[in-house]
Amino acid sequence: MSQLESDLSNFTARRASHIVNLQSWARILLLALPVTILTACSSAPTVDSRPKAQQSTAATSGIPDINDILTQAARAKEPLQSQLYLQAADHFKVSDTARAADMLQLIDTLSLTFQQQNQFRLISARIQLKNNITEDVQRWLNTINRSALTPPLQYEFDTIKAQLADIEGRYSDAIKNWGLAASNPVVEPTPELFKQLWKGILQEENEDISALLKNNTNRTLQPWLELALIYRSPSELNAQLVELKQWEQRWSGTPAQLNMPAAITTLQHTSPYEPRRIALLLPLSGPQASAGQAVRDGFMASYYQSLHNSQSNPKYSRTLPEIVLYDTANSKASSILAQQAQEEGAEMIIGPLRRSVASQNLKDSNVTVPWLVLNQVGEQPETNPVYQFGLASESEAIQAAERAWEDGYRNPIIMTPDTSWGKRVADSFSSTWEELGGQVLSHYTFNNTGDYNTSASEALLVNASFKRANNLTRLIGERLDYTPRRRNDADMIFMAGSPTQGRQLKPALDFYFAYNLPVYTVSTMYSGQQDVVQDRDLNDVRIPLMPWFVSRSSPLKRSIQNTWKTSKSQLAPLYALGSDTWRIYPRLEQMSKSEGAELFGATGILTIPPSREVKRELSWQYFRNGRPVALSKEVSMHPERSQNVLENEG
Repeated sequence: MSQLESDLSNFTARRASHIVNLQSWARILLLALPVTILTACSSAPTVDSRPKAQQSTAATSGIPDINDILTQAARAKEPLQSQLYLQAADHFKVSDTARAADMLQLIDTLSLTFQQQNQFRLISARIQLKNNITEDVQRWLNTINRSALTPPLQYEFDTIKAQLADIEGRYSDAIKNWGLAASNPVVEPTPELFKQLWKGILQEENEDISALLKNNTNRTLQPWLELALIYRSPSELNAQLVELKQWEQRWSGTPAQLNMPAAITTLQHTSPYEPRRIALLLPLSGPQASAGQAVRDGFMASYYQSLHNSQSNPKYSRTLPEIVLYDTANSKASSILAQQAQEEGAEMIIGPLRRSVASQNLKDSNVTVPWLVLNQVGEQPETNPVYQFGLASESEAIQAAERAWEDGYRNPIIMTPDTSWGKRVADSFSSTWEELGGQVLSHYTFNNTGDYNTSASEALLVNASFKRANNLTRLIGERLDYTPRRRNDADMIFMAGSPTQGRQLKPALDFYFAYNLPVYTVSTMYSGQQDVVQDRDLNDVRIPLMPWFVSRSSPLKRSIQNTWKTSKSQLAPLYALGSDTWRIYPRLEQMSKSEGAELFGATGILTIPPSREVKRELSWQYFRNGRPVALSKEVSMHPERSQNVLENEG
């Protein structure tokens, strides 16, 4: 047993209560063959193959604008004509892919030099990438020998490969290619490239970043990987600040140090909040006791981890606050507990957990110290130092709408339980969808009666199809050989509910011909434990899950699970909430004042907008063979390319 687990056991004992096909692929095969550089091209103007950032500079140095290039091309003869059209295609490749493709159609590739043919291939790949035809992007890239490219074309090659890898969920490959582009000897990397590199690194888990760092030979990439490990570290804030200072000294003057993300610079210049006494307001008795105790235990587990780290490494030592527990189960006194806690010396209030109790405390109390409510209670006056951090399904429904829209779907139907919770979740999805510019086709509810076939049939309008057939039978007087059909206007389904409801509703939807419609849901449809037998009925359902369920186990998580068996049950999210609450409270003001500041927690990637409501970015997964696996952008847009997990295991 570790020292932390020992501390947790002692504490337990003491306690009281997540894109033109160009003519044919024959052209690709032709371009893939060795090409003799035509001497007749030696007097032809050089096609500018430098990246966009350099072209804009060249444009001010006398290179004709796009209209002049098109005018010259229309009058020119080969090989000049094709070379000019290539230059025009390069101009349009990002801003107008359809026009860039038109330019490529006008080119006789045999009139191009070797490097110009490579440029042709890269522009073709860029067009396919823009249109999300990833398999064609890879085919074009396979016809190119990177080592034979000029540095500017290598830059373009590397950035295309990086973006392709990101779409396909191959984040390590994306990072390596962004690193190659950043270390190009000729092309100056743009701030946007560094942003993409940083974003890519943060997609990986710490273990994967460490593996990349261990095997890395690219010095430009090295400091970025080190910085990510510091930023993503679950260590104390004061420890992070010490490590950041050492990193800056070590990499002073490098592109990484000169292009540090704003969130990190703000982290360095905003002091953490260090209250001497924290009041923890939770239901520790009564019907909500198990929920309150789970939050408390997750919070205290992180407390003891901090205590252990502080004692074992004096360099990172900090004075820990006194923690005072208040039981909100007493309905008579619960509305004034926050006020009482402040009067008794609390310099930070955390809780309550229940929305109704929290709202009543906000109404009845005049609290002036920072207050972190563990639920969502609506917009608060800016003058109140109130922050909100909860696990509400409504926020997950918003993420589901945003992800489905990003994946290209536009015509959803909604299915939720006939409860107030179901209505709130449906309303959150619908309002977000409308804000994005879409319109929900219809919303259907279901009861927990076990008859999900009727609900699925009604939502998919299969009943209406049966009725049409019956009407025709009566009209013509004979029985028809008829196959019912579902509605064809919907392109996706958003459904919410429990694991049991989901396991019955998804097969019903499949039975009524919706097996090819993507289904999005919220995390309540996952039990928290892998059950490959029962969860096969959820196959292909897309679900946002917190890192607690999908990331590799951390020492803290292992200690919690070894100490409290209920941390492996449906109470697991509440243990994660308690743990993250301890980590985020010193950073509340700091993160709310820094756009983009993130905390990589057990409940998600946490950010705090000016509204002071902690936002959780979850990890998008989909069920495959009864298990949640990462949902890449490639699978999102092309579900038929999803892999069979079991078939791909050793």
